[in-house]
Amino acid sequence: MTLRHLKIFVAVCDEGSVTRAAQTLYMTQPAVSIAIAELEKHYGLHLFDRLNKRLYLTADGERLLQYARHITGLFADMEREVRDLDAAGRLRLGSSITIANCLLPGLLTAFTRTRPQLQVAVTVENSALIQQRLARNELDIALSEGPAESPYLVERPFFEDDLVMLCPVGHPFAGRTVPLAALRDENLILREKGSASRDFLDGLLQMEELRLTPAWQCVSTRAIVKAVQAGFGISILPRLMIRSELARGDVALFSLEGVSLRRRYRILYHQNKFLTPAMEELIRLCEGALPEGAAL
Repeated sequence: MTLRHLKIFVAVCDEGSVTRAAQTLYMTQPAVSIAIAELEKHYGLHLFDRLNKRLYLTADGERLLQYARHITGLFADMEREVRDLDAAGRLRLGSSITIANCLLPGLLTAFTRTRPQLQVAVTVENSALIQQRLARNELDIALSEGPAESPYLVERPFFEDDLVMLCPVGHPFAGRTVPLAALRDENLILREKGSASRDFLDGLLQMEELRLTPAWQCVSTRAIVKAVQAGFGISILPRLMIRSELARGDVALFSLEGVSLRRRYRILYHQNKFLTPAMEELIRLCEGALPEGAAL
């Protein structure tokens, strides 16, 4: 078994096909198939189920993939650093949308004061996509509104915030506490699936066996607030994201009976990730006092 075998295995998993992996790696299809067969023989494992000309990763294959991604990723990190010893390095940081809008600029301002030569490449997506990128070793570290969905990810809390239920000014819910079942008769205007606020509400509804179809699904917080303000429905969003709208009285808030909307933001990284001094420093900064400009 060699690093080459692991790289081929990861490519087949990413592409979902031996043929496409061969094209990506500029190899022949038989060479890729032989490498996978050699891996299976070496470890005595069945890595893929082959059904209807498609590959499906087995449980054993999933376990191997977690190690293979990070062995090949660590090798790539070493190559990059050793080939460019005079450079200050690069940190790939992921952030969910709320954190990127409200906290990240202040955090990075403080961080880059101590490491001005470090290149920080930031990817901003919803929490689910950020976690997928971490698992694929496309990110070194991430700041997420949602908890770790994979047992392979380490999570460390660093900040707390509230989600809030919002409705149009003058709506019967405004300023009141209502049972969760009352949402059944309302139009819901929600973020896309995979966002932390959407997943939070979906989880609450599932516990109460309520199945509600959103009237709107949107990636834009601003569009959601405008839709609520115009009377098209109700929504759930992070308080951090709508402080200005609340201060102006554009929308009203209400509470859900017996439901706490308090939540924690988390620092996430893969359990097999080698944490560089820069990553450790960023983690300490997040866990400590928020820098000027990032505070509520």
